[in-house]
Amino acid sequence: MREVAPLIFEDHHVMTLENANDIFARIKSFNPDIILLDINLEQGGGTELCIRLKADPRTTHLPVLLMTAGYIREEDILCGADAIAEKPFEIIGLIETVERLIAK
Repeated sequence: MREVAPLIFEDHHVMTLENANDIFARIKSFNPDIILLDINLEQGGGTELCIRLKADPRTTHLPVLLMTAGYIREEDILCGADAIAEKPFEIIGLIETVERLIAK
């Protein structure tokens, strides 16, 4: 997804991160409109990171779209994400979801 996101969202300025450890510093410098977050991250779960993002006053306003190639667990639903996209997903549906979340 990191490689294709800039192509899918060519009308937007896209930043991808290989490592989510410095996400808060990158958010501060980049000021994103939305965060697309994989549930399965190498350095920890995206669900846990979503909880941290939604609990932090600096990032609680940012819409979070969780993405998963696996099944959706109850904790994924309860983490505070604004939407969840299951892979494989249709590109048009993903773009529509992102645009809807940004427009809120």
